[in-house]
Amino acid sequence: MFGLVSSLTLLYREGMKALTRDQIADRKEKAARFVENVLGDPDRAEEIRDESIESYAERRKFQILENPSGGSMRQLIANPSPTRAELLEELAQLRQERDQLQQQLATTNAAPSSNPRRNQASSLADLRERIRTLREENDQLQDKLDEIAELAAPPEDGNQASEDELVDSLNAIIDVASSSEDEIGLGKE
Repeated sequence: MFGLVSSLTLLYREGMKALTRDQIADRKEKAARFVENVLGDPDRAEEIRDESIESYAERRKFQILENPSGGSMRQLIANPSPTRAELLEELAQLRQERDQLQQQLATTNAAPSSNPRRNQASSLADLRERIRTLREENDQLQDKLDEIAELAAPPEDGNQASEDELVDSLNAIIDVASSSEDEIGLGKE
């Protein structure tokens, strides 16, 4: 396990993303569909499809990992990548959840205890813990929204993004948006 972690750390420092062959094949097909359907270039799409996984990975700066025998990698491969419309919908939902959490936080801070039988000390401790948890969830959701917004932003130099840059941006947005709710602590009371 330590070897995998240190290898992934090294790849991160070198700017490479570590993916399995199946994940790279999936991204290669998505890129081909994008080029064909969005950019209207079926010849280039066919070139991408004909390219070997190794060549595509090298060109895209992906490190090929053998599929480890862990369930988390299997889950990532099994989950289909969301579309742009789904990502935008998820972004709207995340913003709505963030607003609801902020409202709950404000209500929790302002509301006095409604049950006089309850031990005030434990009630206060429970409320403080809930507030801390809601703040953490809010911060994590905001970080995720900020990261998606940054990835979706047009290039700062005013030039139009290349096909590879668009595919990279889309893949990065998909990675951020498809991270599990467990990673950001949602659903935990």
